[in-house]
Amino acid sequence: MSEQEKEIFERECKALIGWFKERYGRTLKLNDRGIDVVVEAMRKQVAEKPVDKEIGYGDKCLVCPNCGQSAIGNPFRKGHELYPHCPWCGQRLEAEHEETE
Repeated sequence: MSEQEKEIFERECKALIGWFKERYGRTLKLNDRGIDVVVEAMRKQVAEKPVDKEIGYGDKCLVCPNCGQSAIGNPFRKGHELYPHCPWCGQRLEAEHEETE
């Protein structure tokens, strides 16, 4: 995660905590199950590159960097492009043509 992404992530977490306090009148603690789910969902929105995984006999396939599932290529798209998100865990996937800062 880049420094800019970390700053955005921290800012969004603070905004979420402030919204929760305003809405429900209590402070959302980091050990609350709700914030754990939200933080995990926010982390999955940061695009990650798929990982090459050897599947035997020297063959390789692309797998999700989060859950390790290999069904991340869309067979119905030209060139078997990647799904924008892993269909198994929801991790945002970085396409080959995406540029990172």
